[in-house]
Amino acid sequence: MKKIGFVCYQFQWDHFLKLHANSDAEVSFIPIIVTYELISRRNGSTLLKELFTLNNLLKKEKCDLVVTITPKLGLLVSILKLFGKFKQIHWFTGQIWANKVGLALFIYKGIDRLTYLLSDLTLCDSKSQLEYLINQNVVSRNKCLVPHHGSICGFDESLLTIEFPNFDKDVLTLGVVGRVCHEKGSLDAMIELKDLLNAGLIKLTFIGQMDDDGDFQARFFSHLTNTQNITYQGEISNKAILFNSFDMLIQPSHREGFSNVVLEAQAAGRPVICRNIYGLKSTYSVGTTGFEFGQNELNELVEKLIVNKHGLRGYSVNAREFAIKCFLQKDVLREINKVYLSLLN
Repeated sequence: MKKIGFVCYQFQWDHFLKLHANSDAEVSFIPIIVTYELISRRNGSTLLKELFTLNNLLKKEKCDLVVTITPKLGLLVSILKLFGKFKQIHWFTGQIWANKVGLALFIYKGIDRLTYLLSDLTLCDSKSQLEYLINQNVVSRNKCLVPHHGSICGFDESLLTIEFPNFDKDVLTLGVVGRVCHEKGSLDAMIELKDLLNAGLIKLTFIGQMDDDGDFQARFFSHLTNTQNITYQGEISNKAILFNSFDMLIQPSHREGFSNVVLEAQAAGRPVICRNIYGLKSTYSVGTTGFEFGQNELNELVEKLIVNKHGLRGYSVNAREFAIKCFLQKDVLREINKVYLSLLN
């Protein structure tokens, strides 16, 4: 029996990669879990040692195909592939160099380009990300593709049982879901919506893991304390509780390859409000399932939406229909597995 190995960190396997292990296929799916102690995410000073460590793990499993998802793991595996007897598929799920300049841009972009060249096949989790990478001369269409309509795992159909929001209430709650940090635009959302929050016209709730940057935490909680109608709920694993805690999703991130929470929110019947960045354009339909904003435009947009709340119900219905049409989990995973098996054969 042939083996497909997934070189990843534990949280990546637990949250989505284990869904790729199709029990119907006559293939063995092997998680090759690494830790930050073995292989750091971005530290380059221990690269040689990490190559030896990863090489030992790959030799032990003897996989026919190795799947990678983070830039550093993708690079390490692609280098080892030069001396191994396995094929590699690397997933692009967002570019850490998208907002960088100078030497950092050159290095991180170069890592993605080299990984693309050395891999047998690369995948993107959104069509807009693929177009961005092509325009940036990182990949070409002959060896990089988007399975189905995008997404690395689709959405769980249990989200379809969540009731639509009640847009007749006096005050709507907007939710920001995901890692709470600078690059995800968390502070931007608080600051831009401050006047509406203090006037009691909206509520804002943050759900997700807090960044471990002490300076960011201090600034975040200072704004939270000094602004009315904001809550931070931490992480919520129960999706029904999570999406029932707000009426519309805001995705203020400055960098995304694909945002699964935008997809899940639409499946739960929540209209979305997304920053105008390349990675989000394939995840929703502007003017049909959600709304787009640019720099310093969030406050004005939300102000218009709460004045015309009666029209938001239609966006809820459209959002769920869009998610079903494009991102049902079973459809997404079926197409991903087809790609894996085609390379094995």
